[in-house]
Amino acid sequence: MSDLLERDELLGALAAFAALAAQSPRRGHTVLVSGEAGVGKTSLLERFALRIAPARVLWGGCEALATPRPLGPLHDVAAQCRGEIARRLAVDQAAAAGANLFPAVLDELARPPAPTVMVFEDLHWADAATLDLVKYLGRRMHQVPALLVLSHRDDAASLERLRSLLGELPAAHVQRLVVPPLSRGAVDRLAQAAQRSDADRIHAATGGNAFFVAELLRQGADVAHSAQSTDAVDAAVPATVRDAVLARAASLPPAAQQVLQVVAIVPAHADAAIVEAVAGPAVDAVDACVAGGLLVAEGRRLRFRHELARTAVETAIPPLRATQLHARVLDALAARPTGTVALAALAHHAQAADDAEAILRWAPAAAREAAARGAR
Repeated sequence: MSDLLERDELLGALAAFAALAAQSPRRGHTVLVSGEAGVGKTSLLERFALRIAPARVLWGGCEALATPRPLGPLHDVAAQCRGEIARRLAVDQAAAAGANLFPAVLDELARPPAPTVMVFEDLHWADAATLDLVKYLGRRMHQVPALLVLSHRDDAASLERLRSLLGELPAAHVQRLVVPPLSRGAVDRLAQAAQRSDADRIHAATGGNAFFVAELLRQGADVAHSAQSTDAVDAAVPATVRDAVLARAASLPPAAQQVLQVVAIVPAHADAAIVEAVAGPAVDAVDACVAGGLLVAEGRRLRFRHELARTAVETAIPPLRATQLHARVLDALAARPTGTVALAALAHHAQAADDAEAILRWAPAAAREAAARGAR
């Protein structure tokens, strides 16, 4: 587990906060877990969830949609607890406003056995309603035996997006954990385990970013040797990581590469049925993507192992091809029963497909839903 090197102190701190919440009904905390993209925040939280088992962990994630789904991570949580939260989300949108819904979330966190840990990943992509929910919970976490864990990137754009929220959380009940890059020594141990002698160059090219390091170590020495400067980056993905990801993708059969492209244009995760609708029967192709270490299969859902890998593949798709793929995904989603697909997702793909008629149909509907949830 390369991305968990030098994380024992962080894991211990998270476990201590959970234990504190379990000891008293009024010792809950909000924990902010920050770090650069690819540094290993998700891996840290996944290991933490395993460490505190059998404590209840509710897990939700924000998605990089052009129009974020209102209360997206709470929908994930509702599917896991299927109680009052799910009922309130299912009722009329106006009736599910914060005054009625947010207290139900707090009640769910207070429900025994303690502690309940609720994780919201990638808060920097959250919609306004989700930020309001986090603000509401953050001011009250000390009243319940639970832990609210929020991960977010610490780049300037992400912090600017979250500034008002972070400034209003009560400092006495908020803990901040920063996930640092791997040290030169850690990279050296990983390089030795991979029988590589270029740890200095790998660390210089990656800055110790756990994902970048892992990607370079998956490849031959040529990739690392080509990374002469840590300035070799584009606007989204460092060149070393982009090249490593695309090199691995290029080694897959054409059908598997097509699957990667479909999954890449669907932020967060793609339903296998959507992949099949767009790319055709794809069981073997999906297996090749999973075996190649690029995709992770979670039941019927597919996602990239890391967001940076998805971005690398997405940005490499020719523009016309990307437009066509978005149009086909939109058609597949629109054919599903009303209410089973997030309006934000339909609006996102309509915009990316440059389909004016679809934009006029889905964007106002997504806007009305967002306004009803306080996520204008």
